[in-house]
Amino acid sequence: MTERLIVAYVLMGMLAIGFCIMVWSIWYNSATQKNARYRTESKRRAQKHAEEFDYRGEGK
Repeated sequence: MTERLIVAYVLMGMLAIGFCIMVWSIWYNSATQKNARYRTESKRRAQKHAEEFDYRGEGK
C-alpha cells in the first residue's frame, strides 16, 4: 500500500511541476513577444530615420 502511495505522490508532484512549467512558459512567451514587437517597431523607426538622414551626413 505504501509503495502505491509513494508512486501516486510522485506522479502528482510531476503533474503539478509540469503544470507550473506550462503556465510559466505561456506567460514567458507572451512577455517576450511583447518585447519582440517593441523591438521590431523600434528597428523600423530606426530604419525610417536612416532612410531620411543617412549616416554619412548627407540628407536626401
